[in-house]
Amino acid sequence: MEMALPKGIPTIKNTQGNYTRPDNIFCSAEIEDWVTQCTTLPGETPLKADHFPIYITIDFSMTRSERPPGFNYRVVEWDVFLVELTKNLEQIPGSRRIDDEGQFHKALWDVSQAIHNTIEKAVLRHKPSPQSKHWWTKELDLARSRAKRTGEKSYKYRNHPAHPSHEDARRQNNYSELIKKAKQDFWVEWLEGVNAKSVWDANCFISMPGLQGIQCQKLNLHEESSCQNCPS
Repeated sequence: MEMALPKGIPTIKNTQGNYTRPDNIFCSAEIEDWVTQCTTLPGETPLKADHFPIYITIDFSMTRSERPPGFNYRVVEWDVFLVELTKNLEQIPGSRRIDDEGQFHKALWDVSQAIHNTIEKAVLRHKPSPQSKHWWTKELDLARSRAKRTGEKSYKYRNHPAHPSHEDARRQNNYSELIKKAKQDFWVEWLEGVNAKSVWDANCFISMPGLQGIQCQKLNLHEESSCQNCPS
C-alpha cells in the first residue's frame, strides 16, 4: 500500500485549535500513478464537523462501450419496404421440393438474406438517446414542425391581426392532443402486451410513488375499473 495524501497535510482541527493528522489515505501500488491530486479542503468542512473533507483526483482511461445504431422501425415506409422485399425474394431460385437438411438450410438462408437486405436498404438506423421518448412517432415529428413554423409566422405578423397565419396557428393547437393520444396508445399497447417476463416492469411502474389510483386499474384498459378508490 502507498500513501496517497502527501506528508505534512493536516486532516483535522481539534478542540484545542491544533491541526493534526489522524486520517490517512492509502492506495495500491498498481494504481498509485492514477492519483494526480490528493489534498484536503478545510474551507468545505461541514458545520459542527472537525475532520476536513479529503479531495482526490484520479485519472485513468476507461473504455466506453459504443452501442451500434439500431433500426428505427417506427418510421418505416412499409409500402416501400414491401416493394423492396418482393424484389429481393424474386431473386431467389423458383420454388422446389426440399428433400434434405442441406436444402432446407439453403432455402432458409436465402429468405433470411432477402429480409436482411431489405431491412438494410429500407429501414433507417438511429442511435436512441437515453432521454428518448418511446411513445414518440413520425407523425408527431411532422406535427411539431408544422406547429413551430406556423407559430413563428404568426408571431412575425403579430401586428396584423387579419393575417391568415394566425388562423393557421390556431389550427395547430391540436398538437398537444396528438401527444396525449400517442402516449395513451403506446402505454395501452404496452400494458396489453404484458407477459410473464415484463410483468415485473409493470409492477415497478405501478409501485412508484405519486401514481395515485393506478394500482386499482386493470391491465385490460378496455374494461372499466370498479374500484371506488380510482379517480374518475
